[in-house]
Order: sequence, then structure tokens, then C-alpha cells
Amino acid sequence: MSNPNIFALDIGTRKIAGLIMKERSDEFVIEEAVVREQLPQAMQDGQIHSIDLVAKVIRSVKDELQALTGEKLTEAAVAAAGRSLITRRAESQRRLPLNERISTDVLRALEMTAVQQALEKILKPRSTGAMDTFLCVGYTVVHYLLDGQPIGSLVGHRGSHAAVEVIATFLPRIVVDSLGSSLEQAGLSMASLTLEPMAAMHTVIPATMRMLNLALVDIGAGTSDIAITEQGTIKAYGMVPVAGDEVTEKLAADYLLDFMVAENVKRQLSSGEPLRCSDVFGNERTLERAEVCAGLQGVIDSIVTAISDVILAENGKTPRGLILIGGGSLTPGLVERFAQSLSLTENLISIRERRSLAVKGKPDFAGPQTITPISIGCSHLKDQSMEVRRMTVNDQPLQFLRFADTTLADALLHAGYSVRSLMGRPGHAVTLLINEQSVTFPGTMGSIAPITSGGRPASLDTRIRGGETVTLGEPKQGRDAEVFVRDILQRRKAHGTVTINGAPVSYQPRVRVNGELKPDDFKLTDNDRVTINSCLTLSQCLTDSCGEQLETEITLNGQQQRIRRPVALYVNDKPADLKTPVNPGDSVDYAFEPVTPSTLIPGAKLQAAIQVTVNGKPLTVPAAAPPELRINWEPAKLSQVIRNGDVLEFTGGVTDFILSDIFRVFDPRSLGEGQNLLITVNEQSVGFTHPIKEGDAITFSPRPKGKLLDRQEGP
Repeated sequence: MSNPNIFALDIGTRKIAGLIMKERSDEFVIEEAVVREQLPQAMQDGQIHSIDLVAKVIRSVKDELQALTGEKLTEAAVAAAGRSLITRRAESQRRLPLNERISTDVLRALEMTAVQQALEKILKPRSTGAMDTFLCVGYTVVHYLLDGQPIGSLVGHRGSHAAVEVIATFLPRIVVDSLGSSLEQAGLSMASLTLEPMAAMHTVIPATMRMLNLALVDIGAGTSDIAITEQGTIKAYGMVPVAGDEVTEKLAADYLLDFMVAENVKRQLSSGEPLRCSDVFGNERTLERAEVCAGLQGVIDSIVTAISDVILAENGKTPRGLILIGGGSLTPGLVERFAQSLSLTENLISIRERRSLAVKGKPDFAGPQTITPISIGCSHLKDQSMEVRRMTVNDQPLQFLRFADTTLADALLHAGYSVRSLMGRPGHAVTLLINEQSVTFPGTMGSIAPITSGGRPASLDTRIRGGETVTLGEPKQGRDAEVFVRDILQRRKAHGTVTINGAPVSYQPRVRVNGELKPDDFKLTDNDRVTINSCLTLSQCLTDSCGEQLETEITLNGQQQRIRRPVALYVNDKPADLKTPVNPGDSVDYAFEPVTPSTLIPGAKLQAAIQVTVNGKPLTVPAAAPPELRINWEPAKLSQVIRNGDVLEFTGGVTDFILSDIFRVFDPRSLGEGQNLLITVNEQSVGFTHPIKEGDAITFSPRPKGKLLDRQEGP
């Protein structure tokens, strides 16, 4: 703020105070001070009701100061009453992409989202079109959280979840507009804007004292403004619509006084002067101070109770000390009553006078009622106020409130831009139910809209002063999350290790999606149910971890067949089968046996001939054709090892002989022509189709006469 002198205006409910101040050698100097009474009905409870009446008094103050200094005044530093201040806490949260560092732009967007959520808390009970009726005049970060843990700064960190909580402060736009209109009608522009409790806090409780839990109360005419400090910050603001006017109204009612006469009597209570006045009937009266003070105890109790209730509600406990400013703080008995209400000793309650401030000049401008106008001037000179500035965004003129360290993000937020218009939305997340636990995979972060200021690249952190020409591009949306089975296994580190034949082997659990077994490259969709099973069967363990083929595929006489390979299995040195479960840490031993035709195909039982006896004589019964085996079209033996994919062909041979096979080498007519024969095998009467085997004793004998032919015995 370039002007070495500043015209500071305190526009109060009952008075307007104007100061010409400057900074000199680390101290502030009041060069001139003018105080004028407000006109009736001009303001009520700190709010301007008649712009014309307020402007008239402002012009009077301005004209007198111009006459005293000989300088033309064109702008003024002003403050908004605490009653207009609205403070809300809000939190913003964001899931973070894996392995992506948090940038300053992402942090700014997170803070801006929290501020907007605070604003939505104010707007919720109001109409939906009220978004632009409030101005954010500042916010304080309460804390940052990364994956649920407090952290000093989020920038540069990685994690899965970030959050920020802020205390955001808002003013109704009508407050700023009414102040601006009153100044304009008085021939002034607004040099800067601050908040009365904020300005007083900066002046009365410097940063070095804000580690203490202190409450500052500015008791004016229409309102009592409250600010509370703790742990180095201003933790809360509050306001009650009761103050000095309640005392004035009580005096007017008790003694039938005009309001302004009663106001003068109230001011005399702390001066020690005789309480002389004239009532509405013109009677001259001298009031007894003790009687008047006793009659005010009820209204003082109600004021103190209202203020104490807000302090306790906002602070959550009794503060360590209380500082009072404003003309209302001079009301007799106030300190004693606050001590009782807040359970504080009187030495912990102080009425702050001008002499406690490092401000020189105009020593007659004194008292606690001077703290606020002095604070307005000091805040401006120390660059702690907000300047009303303008800039152009995408060819649209915008107005914003600027602190000394205002960034482009602050200005856009004050001007009504939303985070959605500045930062692309994150990609859609994929939420899965993994082993009955809900897990979310976020999409990537959206990117900040490209920004230029004055034709140069800028960011949300760029400091601005006003007058800039800003161009905002379109933000880039984040990519939707893509999740594959392998991503789940990698994130959960879901791999096991077993010892197989003495060597450690890592294996991958089986993954089922919605009940179906899926491979690594299977892409998951939102709300899929995923089951990861780290326990495998011995069959799965051998095939997945060792790549063993448990079956041999062959082609046998033109038909494909799968043959289970014989294997000896042990789990933790105990005999097992292919269905035995295997868990991480188990020891597995196995050994496959060779697969040969003699054990796996019917050719293993082919017989070229058998030896039997017929009526006591040995007889060799040959097969109709000898067996012949070929493997991959080459002659082979039944003991040859079969390998996966072999082609086998065999012909001839039989697996079983029947009685009629002996007739290829034995002629029953040699026993005699025309005889009806009885045939037995191993002394059992049989027919021609009866099975025979190696070593059987076969007999043919004449059938006894008269016996009917048995159907089983043949002819």
C-alpha cells in the first residue's frame, strides 16, 4: 500500500471516528483525529441502514480532516463489523493416485474445496442462488492429514488419502457494498477493508501472545465482537447483538430520558463527573451514581451472560484471560461480573487502553473506544488489511479482496470461481470387495487448468496485486482407474512360498472374480467380488509353481486320450494325494513314475497264446493274430516310455480267450463221430463262450443218454 498516510475510518453504530495515520521508524503516529456522532436511524447493531445518513457524517469527518491537514482525501481504510462475520469449519478429502507426489496446485485445490464446503454450510439453509452473496475474506488451515496422520505440509508427500480442515471467514457482500456506497457518496474510494475483531486482534494481541488461550471482546454500541486465540492462531470469532445500547436504553427507560441524553449519562458513569441531565419533560436532574449503577446490574448481567456463553461455546472451555476494548467496556461493574461468569480472577481481565499500544500523537484521543479505529489504520499500514482490487479473467472484469500475500487462487475464490472450474475432476474410482473387505482404487488426479497472467505462465500460487489480465484454459480430467488381477496381488503382496523337493518356490494364489477363476490380465469392474485363496491343492501347487503336467496326452488308434501320470506325493513328510491342501511354508516332495504302454493302455494285457489241457493232454491256444505296437509309427515294446503327444497304434492280440478259441488248434471230431459231448472247464459244465485262461483243464466226454441238451452247454 503505497500511500505513507492513511485515512482510517471506524464507522460505528453511534460514532464515526476518522484518523490520519502514518508509520514512522517502527511506530505509528496519529496526526489528526475527528469523532462525530452518527445521525439517528443511520445504523443499527453495526449494520448500515441509511447510506445517505452515514455518507453525510463521513463527508463531515473527511472535510474537517482535510481542513486540518491541508491534504485532499480520496480513499479510506475501513472495517466491517464483527456482527457480519460468518465463520465455518470444513474439511476436504481426496484419494490420491499411487506413487504420485502432492503438488502445490493439488494442495491449493484441496484447500479451496474445503473453503467452498464451508460456504455451502452457510448457504444450505438459504436459497440456492445465494452463492455470490458472500465473500470469503480469509481462511486458516487447522491441520493437514496424510493417511489419517497429522502432518505439517502435504506438498511433496505420497500417500493414498489426504485431508485438510480449515476455518473460513465470510462476509455478506451487502456489507462490503454498503460500505463502498457510503464512501462513494462521501467522495471516497475504499483503500482497504478489514474486520473489526481481526484488526483489533492484530493490534492488541500480537502473534507472540497467540499461543495463549485468550478472548478479546470489543463491546461497542450495537454489538459485542469476540475473537479467541490459541496455539498461535485465531481459533474462533463470535458476536452477540447486545452491547452499550442496552445500558443506554435502560437509563432512558428508568429516568425518562431522550436516547442521546441517556447516552451522555452512560458516558459520565466512568468519568467521575456529576450525573446531570434533563428528562423528556425538561426537568433538570442530578442522578445518584450508586443508585444508577445498582439499577443497571440486571442489564449488565444479561450482557455479560450473553458474551460469556458465546466465549464458552466457541472455546469449549474457560479462556486463560479476557481482554476488553470498546466504549462499552467502561460500564461500571463489568469486570467483576465477567470474573464471576467465567470463573476468572479479576487480574486476568483487562480493559485495554490506548497507552498499551505503540502509537504516538494526539494524546487526547484516548480510551478503549479508540482501539478499533487505531487498529484499522495499523492494519492498513502493516499490509494486514484487504484491498479491493480488480482483474480480468478470460476477458471478464472481476473484483476481489487482496491481502499482501494474496495468490491467484485466493482471488479467483473471492471472485466466485469454483474448484470445478479450475481443476479437472479425478478419474472415476473402482471399488472392489476383496475377501469381503471394501477396497477403492482411485483414478488419477485431474490437472489444473492452464493459467497465464499478463501472457506469462502462472499457477494458483502466483502472488497478485490487481490489474492483472488472466487467462484460464480448460482443466484436464483425470483418467478412470484401471485395475487388473495382477494389481490386486501386487498391492496386497499376495504371494506364498513353499519348499518343493528341497528348493524354495514362490507361488501365486488363485483369484476368483464373482466366483470364476481369472488370470493375471483380467480387468476388474466396479463392485466386483474378488476372492484371493492362498491355500492351494497339491495339484494346483505342482502345476502353477513347478509347471508339471499331471496328465499325458496321447493319440491311441486315432483317438485322443488323457492319461494321469503316476506320482508319489508327500506334504511335510506325510503321504498325500493331489487334493491335499498346501499352505505357505509347507514342504512338498514328489516323484513321477514313467508311463509305459504296459501300464496305461489295453495292450498291456495282450496275450499271444495260453496253455491249457484237453482231456489231459497239453494244448497251446494261439490268438487269432499276434499283437503289434507302434509309437510314432515306429515298432515299439510295451516297456517303452510314453511322452506327451505320442501317437500309439496297436493291432492284433486279445485280452481274453474263450472256449471256442481252442477249435483253431483242436478238432473235437477226433473224439468220435456223431457223439453228443459234455464239455467241462475245471470240472464245471460250460458252453462255447465260457472264458478260459492259462492252465485251465478242459474235458470233452459223451453226454449220458436221455439227458436233455443244456442250453448253456452248446450242441
